[in-house]
Amino acid sequence: MDRRGPRTCFLVGLGLCVLGFVTLAVNAHVNADGLWYLGFVFLGVAGPGVFMGCLSLGQKYPRLEPVITAFAASMFDSSSIVFLLFQLLYLQAGLGLGTIALVWLSVCLLVSAPTYFTVPTWAFLQNDRAQSGPLPSLPSLPPAAEAAAAGSPQAEGAQAPPAAEGGAPAKLGPGAVWAYMRRPETLMMLAFMSVYNLKSSFYIETFSDQIRQLFDEKTSGHHHRTAAARCRHHTHSCVATRCVPACRRRQLDALFNVSFPVGGLVTSLATSMILQRYPRRPDVYMTVTLVAANLFGLLQLLPLASTQVLAAMLFGPARTFQWACYFHFMTEPSNYPSAVSGRMLGYGNLIIALVGDTFPFLLTRFVDSGTWPARRRSRYGLVHAVLQLLVLGCLGFPLYLRAKQRRREQRRQHV
Repeated sequence: MDRRGPRTCFLVGLGLCVLGFVTLAVNAHVNADGLWYLGFVFLGVAGPGVFMGCLSLGQKYPRLEPVITAFAASMFDSSSIVFLLFQLLYLQAGLGLGTIALVWLSVCLLVSAPTYFTVPTWAFLQNDRAQSGPLPSLPSLPPAAEAAAAGSPQAEGAQAPPAAEGGAPAKLGPGAVWAYMRRPETLMMLAFMSVYNLKSSFYIETFSDQIRQLFDEKTSGHHHRTAAARCRHHTHSCVATRCVPACRRRQLDALFNVSFPVGGLVTSLATSMILQRYPRRPDVYMTVTLVAANLFGLLQLLPLASTQVLAAMLFGPARTFQWACYFHFMTEPSNYPSAVSGRMLGYGNLIIALVGDTFPFLLTRFVDSGTWPARRRSRYGLVHAVLQLLVLGCLGFPLYLRAKQRRREQRRQHV
C-alpha cells in the first residue's frame, strides 16, 4: 500500500480471493480437509488487501472520506450476511458448495473491474502527498523520536532528506512508523480496539451456547415440558414464564444473524454524519464509540431475555461505529501522514487480530474445561465481566483526547 500504491494492493487481494474461491470449488469434488482450510486461508488473507485498497478512496475524495470510511466499515461487518445467503442457496435452492463458490467468484470479478479503475493510482497518491505539506507533529515524543519520524535522526545531526525528483515526497525514515506507533493516542486506540475486538469475537463465536446456558437453567422437569408445549402453540408464553426453550433460542439466533449485518449497514449513515461533522475531533467520536461499546457490554451481562435482545440489536451498530472511527483516526492526515497510513493500518490490524482472534480460543477452552466457577453459565459471566471491566477502563482514552484538544486550543489562543 505505502510502496506500490492501492491498485497493486487491491490486485494482490483480488488474486488471493480468486485462489480462495477456486480452491473451495475444487474441494467440492476432491473433498479434502486441507483444501477446505486452505481456501478459507486465502480468503482471509485477501480481505485486508481488497479492503485497504478500497479505503484509499478517501484520499482521492478527501471531502467524502468520512462517508467512505463509514460505509466501508459497515460493508466489513455486513459481509457476514453472505453466509446466510450461502445457507439459503445450499439448503433451499439445492446448489452445491462448488457452484456457490464459482457463482460468488463471478460476482466478485464483475464488481472488482470498475472498483479497480476507481481506486486512485500510485502516481495520483505520490502527487497528493507532495502537495500535502509538512508531516503531522509528534508533540508526545522526545525530539529524537520525532526527528526519526521525519527521516533524520537528530542524534546524528543529519538533515531532513530533500524531496524526490518529479515533486514526489521524500520517503520517511525507517523509524517513522515506529515513532507514530509509540504515540500515547495510538497505543490507547490499539488497546481499546484489541480488547473490544476480543469481546466481540468471543460474543460472536459463543452466542448460541451462551443463550442456551443462560436460559435453559431456568427450566427443568415438568415446568420445562409444560412451557415447551405452550411454546409450540403460543411463543409469547415463553417470555411470560421466563422460559426460553429451543424455538426461542432459534429466534434469538436468527435475530442476531440478521441484526448484526443489517444494523451495521443502517448505522453507517449516522456514523458518516458524525465523522463528517467532527473529522478532526477524535475526542467526540471516540466518546460516542466508547459509550455504545460499554452500553452493549452492560446489556449483555444482564441475564434477561429483553436485555439479550437489546444487546443483539446494538452489537452491529456499535461494532460498525467502532471500526469506522478506528479507520478514520488512522487515516486522517492531521493524525498520521498518508505515506505511512498503509503500514499504520496494517500493523494495527495485525495487533488487533492477534489479540481478538487468538484469545477467544483460550477463553472458550476455559469455559469448556474450567472447574471454577462450577456452572458453565457462571464461567461465561466471569469472562464477560472481566472483558467488560477492560472496556470500561478504555473510557480514559477519550478523556485523554479531550485534554489534548484543550491544550491545543490553549496554545492556539496564546499564539
